[in-house]
Amino acid sequence: MKLFERKVLHSFSCVLCNEEAETCDHLFLECSFAQAVWLQSPLLNDYRFYPKMKFIDAMNAALQKLSTTVFDTLYIACWMIWKCKNRVVFNNIAPSYHGLWNRADLYRTKFVE
Repeated sequence: MKLFERKVLHSFSCVLCNEEAETCDHLFLECSFAQAVWLQSPLLNDYRFYPKMKFIDAMNAALQKLSTTVFDTLYIACWMIWKCKNRVVFNNIAPSYHGLWNRADLYRTKFVE
């Protein structure tokens, strides 16, 4: 919404799906783009986000239930969703989630371990 107020964006709508207002919960959990990211995860086989879950609650639950390695990769995947959104806004580049999990795991092994 800050980008709307600064007239960088012309709408409150999520730039990844154009379906709803962009909130933190929407961007990382409810957005169809984010849901496609989570469905493609090779790491979250037994863990799923619940509908209408708050992002902070989802991250707290994930922190409790997932191994450190998986949680770190999940957190990096969230950052990559944010980067996809910014590429749309600032560079007019279409969002793509293909290969996102491989890149997230690569970042984790390169910078976290």
